[in-house]
Amino acid sequence: MNIHREHLDDLALGTALLGTGGGGDPYLYKLALDAAIAEKGPVELVDPDDLDDDATIISTGGVGAPMIASEKLPNGMEGVWAIRKLEEFANIKADALIAAEIGGGNGLVPMLSALHMGLPVVDGDGMGRAYPETQMETFSIYGISATPMSAVDEFGNAAVITTNDSKTAERIVRQIGLSMGGHCMVGDHIMTGLDVKKYGIKNTASLSVELGKVVRQSSGLSQFLADSAPLLVNAGYGVPLNLFEGKVIDVRREMVGGYDVGEFVISSFDDKHQMTINVQNEYLIAIVDGQCIATVPDLICVIDRETLLPITSERLRYGLRIAVIGIPTPALYKSPEAMAVTDPRAFGFDIDYVEMVKG
Repeated sequence: MNIHREHLDDLALGTALLGTGGGGDPYLYKLALDAAIAEKGPVELVDPDDLDDDATIISTGGVGAPMIASEKLPNGMEGVWAIRKLEEFANIKADALIAAEIGGGNGLVPMLSALHMGLPVVDGDGMGRAYPETQMETFSIYGISATPMSAVDEFGNAAVITTNDSKTAERIVRQIGLSMGGHCMVGDHIMTGLDVKKYGIKNTASLSVELGKVVRQSSGLSQFLADSAPLLVNAGYGVPLNLFEGKVIDVRREMVGGYDVGEFVISSFDDKHQMTINVQNEYLIAIVDGQCIATVPDLICVIDRETLLPITSERLRYGLRIAVIGIPTPALYKSPEAMAVTDPRAFGFDIDYVEMVKG
């Protein structure tokens, strides 16, 4: 499929849902993409399996705290500049772009850049959700170097990073992002079409459009869960679960080292149970009455209980009536090498991964 203006509302809803709280609010990128499509025509989506094996693919997205990104107006050309800088440094030309992560605004970033560059966008990404760090992309996990990596701000200031491993690249680009006002746009993971076929999470852009349509058309939570289940399963995820429902009674959040970090507490509507969710840009761990019921790498999504609209972590506030939805992760994140960089211990928690259970 191609992405037309009429798809953008659903696309933004779907990427916000898969963002598990992170990836940035897609609203501003939706507006920019709407204007770009009106001028240049639809975004061409390419199925990963249709890529030439030797095609040159570059991933792109924003780095920084979502709270900063929501206040720091983008230029709209940062992604283009980041790709051009990387092409210049590596003496290559991209045949297509792919999202580093489909979650949130980052799911729209490559589409905007690709339109300005006259390139197609691969229908897929490197996370199937949003994660806060580069080494957590499937591309990095399965051996593709994140560097050289370019980082660009809204004024065109740029840096190119070369490192020995993706975790070091993450540490350095995070500091560069802080020096650029808390957020920057990057180009990274120069790879082949074959690499994307083997290690990408496939068809997540088209999935986002379909999930957004379900959000918009569902009459209630039960219908949303029922109608989204086959879409998610067909895309390689598990069946979504209703983990908890209640009202937000406490929010603690601060920016630490370029991340939005904190936790929030939800009380069930009958006041008999409480859920605590830990956050580092994304929702990482859900604990009900002292029992851990969901952790990364599975997806923990927060939606408005009545409207079903996804709620990103920077927009959580006291008094919201929400539902917490769990979605089992795709298989690429269940391997030992993936678990090593995405389970709770990778985030500093003394908790093992647990299979998702209903609260």
